This record gives sequence, structure tokens and C-alpha cells, in this order.
Amino acid sequence: MSDYPGQDIFHETITVLPDNAEPSAMNFALAVEGLTDRTTYLANRGSRGFYRQTSALTSGDPDEVYGAIGGSGTFVEFAASNGLVPYVDVFDCEVGDIVLVWCTGAFIQGGNGDANYAEIKLYATQDYGGSPPPAAAIAGAHARVDASIGGSLSIPLPITMHGAVLISTAGTCRVRLRGMNPDATGGDQSGYRTGVQNKTAGSYPLTLTAAVFRPTSTWGGA
Repeated sequence: MSDYPGQDIFHETITVLPDNAEPSAMNFALAVEGLTDRTTYLANRGSRGFYRQTSALTSGDPDEVYGAIGGSGTFVEFAASNGLVPYVDVFDCEVGDIVLVWCTGAFIQGGNGDANYAEIKLYATQDYGGSPPPAAAIAGAHARVDASIGGSLSIPLPITMHGAVLISTAGTCRVRLRGMNPDATGGDQSGYRTGVQNKTAGSYPLTLTAAVFRPTSTWGGA
């Protein structure tokens, strides 16, 4: 006898001799190996990991907004600064994995009195740290941040975004927040900010969560 760890193969059929046939050691071993392969295959599917990144502002100017800065009208990354970690890394992804992501936080739009709103999105960079393709927006993980009426600084809005990433490039998948301050003509736009506000009485937390699933062939089209 010898230890057999199993292969990552799901055999569609496993040959088993009839009840009235006397099996050989080889017949028995092949059937056991087939079952072991199926068990190994299924063990490698389903839930593959759970990742969470929770942070809050620990420094910076009181009432300042940290996140996306500027009024270019394009989505720019939230800066990782002052204790804020606006991303979560999902390690060891394989092609075909499905990564479900959530982002919860209290977001604020400040300085842009012309548009009185901003937008936030989640983006995914696959094979982060390797040879990544361009970051791609995650469908559905998109929200609008409105300003309060009569003021350029909005009230923090609790927002939850979620979406899914189908892995096409193996490696680490980094899910990251971006924000967009609508462009406006005239005036200095460098003060336009969308993000998380630093509060002297305690900052609002920001949480990014990801769960990884490795589907079987029967999941088709997931």
C-alpha cells in the first residue's frame, strides 16, 4: 500500500465490477483512486478564502476629506494615507475564480459647489504585483455621493457597494476605491474632494471585503 493524495480531476464515471465478480487488488485500487480524485477536485472548489480590510482615519486635519482629489472629471484612486487603507488584496487567485466584493463606509463630497455631487467606484487589478492588465471597473459597484442642500460640504452618507470579478489573469487581485469629482469650468478645482472625513470625535470606518469561490464546471456561466 502507499499514500495517494489524489489528483485535481473529476472522473465522469468510475468502473466498478459487478457484485458476483471477484475484484483484483488493481480493480479495487483504481476505484478508490477515482473516488479520491473526485474528493480532491471538490475540496479544491467552493469557498477558497475570505479577506477583509478595515481602516479609519487616524491622523490629518479635522473635518478634512481624504480620498479622490481634483476636478478632472475622471475616476482617480483614493490615496492610502492617514490610516486609511482603501483596498483589499485577494491572494492566489486562479483563472476562473469568482471574487465577490463589498465596500461599506460613510462618504462625503466637499468643495464642489458647482456640481454638488461626486461618484465612487470599485476597480479590480488582476495579477497585482506581477504583469497586471489595466484596472477594470467592477460592474454594479458604483454609487453617487450627493452634497447637502445649501452647503458645499455634504453630510457623510452611509454607502454599501458590491460586485463580482471573474478572474482571467492568475495572481493577486487588488480591489480598490476610486472617486470622481465632476469637472467644472472656472475657479480652482484642486480643493474638490470625495472620500472619508476626519472627525475630531472619531472617524468613520471604511471596510472592504472579498470572498473567493472556485466554481465547478456545473456552475457554467457564473
